Parts: sequence; C-alpha cells; structure tokens
Amino acid sequence: MSRKKIARILLVLAVVASLTLTELTPLSMVQDASAVTQADIDKLKDELSGMNSEKSQLEKELKSIQNDKSAALAQKVREQTRRRDAVDIIVSEHADMRRKRTSTSRSTCFSRRSRALSRSSASMRR
Repeated sequence: MSRKKIARILLVLAVVASLTLTELTPLSMVQDASAVTQADIDKLKDELSGMNSEKSQLEKELKSIQNDKSAALAQKVREQTRRRDAVDIIVSEHADMRRKRTSTSRSTCFSRRSRALSRSSASMRR
C-alpha cells in the first residue's frame, strides 16, 4: 500500500470516529436527564408553590405599606394646608389691626385739629 492510501484510510477513520462520538453525546445527555425522578420534580413544584405563597404575602405587605404611605402623605398635605390657612388668617388680622391703627390715628389727629380750631375760633369770638 502506498502512503497516500494509508493517509486516506486514516483520514476516513478519523472522520467516522468523530461523527460517531458526536452522535453519542446527545444520548449521554438523555441518560442524565432521565436520572431526574418524579420525586425531584414534585419537590421543585412544592418549592415553587411555597415561593408563590410568599410572593403573594409580600405583595399584600407592599400594598399595605403603599396605602400607609399614601395616607401619611395626604395627612401631611392637610396639615400644610391648615398651617397655610392659619398664616393667612394671622396676616389678614395683622393687616386689619394696622388699618384700624392708621385710621384711628388719623381720626384722632383730625379731631385734635378740629378741637384746636374750634377753641381758637371760640376765643376769637370772645
């Protein structure tokens, strides 16, 4: 046999061997998958069910916290509005007091002048 024939035969054997090994790989994976038992599947389903229950409970707690937060925010807004209204009332009362003082001092000043004028006119008449 010539070297070329031997090389061709070895090449063909190498290709056949690689194809054979490639075909056997998925078979070994199927054997590993069959090693999972129904008990393992049931256990995972139970864990999933427990996690779903816990998720449901956490969602309820989250909703409660969100409601509490909304109520606290609404209370804060009410308090700020009440304080703003109180400040507005105080400012308004202060402005009223200043107006009264100003009008009182003007009328007092006017009445003093009128009294002085009437006294002087009365003394002139005499």
